Amino acid sequence: MKKLIILLAFVIVAIAASAQTRGKVFTVASDTLIGNETVNFAIGGTWTNVYDHITITALCTQVGGTSDGTLAVYGSLDNTNWTFVNGVGAGVITASPKASITGADLNQITITDALVADWVISGSPYKYLRVAGVGTASDSTLISIKYMVK
Repeated sequence: MKKLIILLAFVIVAIAASAQTRGKVFTVASDTLIGNETVNFAIGGTWTNVYDHITITALCTQVGGTSDGTLAVYGSLDNTNWTFVNGVGAGVITASPKASITGADLNQITITDALVADWVISGSPYKYLRVAGVGTASDSTLISIKYMVK
């Protein structure tokens, strides 16, 4: 009986720990995209299918020059080989603002000054996620990212 009570207490603590991350807003360290460089922003750690949706928001602020380039979401199973997360066929991802989305993939967003970009990812098969910012020659933009797991 004592073992059963201890096991039950352990299960309750595990469920409570998982529930504490759901609905909480996390902040990723900001970075400045300067020139033709690529900056990667890791979203969370590893996912174990404890979520229904991940919402990612990026704020772009012009620091100097112009704000230009793109932001896109990538996924990986091993944190080494990254794949462009495409939502057209699978309905995995939606992004906004739709007016600044490039191509038909509903993912890659054109950076502008004061851009607030959002991605909602549902049912992703990836263990790891990241947002990649790719600049252009005259780009100088501060990128700040927050995300929430639901």
